Amino acid sequence: ETAFLLMAADGGLYGAFINSVGRILGGYAIGSLLGVALGMLFGISRQARAVGMPLVHFLYPVPKLALLPLFILWFGIGETPKLILIAMGVFFPVLINTYSGVTRMPVIYTKVSVICQLTDRQYIRRVVLPAAMPSIFTGLRLGAGISLILLVAAEMLAAGKGIGALVLHYPNLTLHHRPIACAVLPALTGLVFLPVLHWPENSYLPRVQEP
Repeated sequence: ETAFLLMAADGGLYGAFINSVGRILGGYAIGSLLGVALGMLFGISRQARAVGMPLVHFLYPVPKLALLPLFILWFGIGETPKLILIAMGVFFPVLINTYSGVTRMPVIYTKVSVICQLTDRQYIRRVVLPAAMPSIFTGLRLGAGISLILLVAAEMLAAGKGIGALVLHYPNLTLHHRPIACAVLPALTGLVFLPVLHWPENSYLPRVQEP
């Protein structure tokens, strides 16, 4: 508690938090949107699935942090490598869960849509997307946790500002209590981040009634 108060007083905590929040929101948004879009595409189209899913299974196990030096070489030391790293960490769990939700959709839904003569757009918006929503929200929650881990790791390796940068900065000043506070801060951020995701989930998905 004392370390948090001291860091807040000298302004270091606030600036680092703002930088980290900007990175995680940007990377999370990019990874989530791409993951949902491609997960839906691979789930609906056999041709896209045949090309895309083997590539996903090949790339998914690759350690994301191992790619950070390559991203820095390609895109420089700025924000782009960190955004790409976070987006990749979010992208795969969201895509895989979205794909799973689409492919496990009951066949009767498709048959009813054919009987009702729904267009492709209506079929996706009224049938596929609602059926896949529980799996999509699962992927979004998994991606949120991964994004926090990758954020701190990326900032420790290649950032002058941010929570991860503070973790490495304070030990150099023999301020050993403050790195512990910085390590706790992502966990506190997760306590805020995940309930924010639960709000649209609870609003969109029907709740199971207790017997």
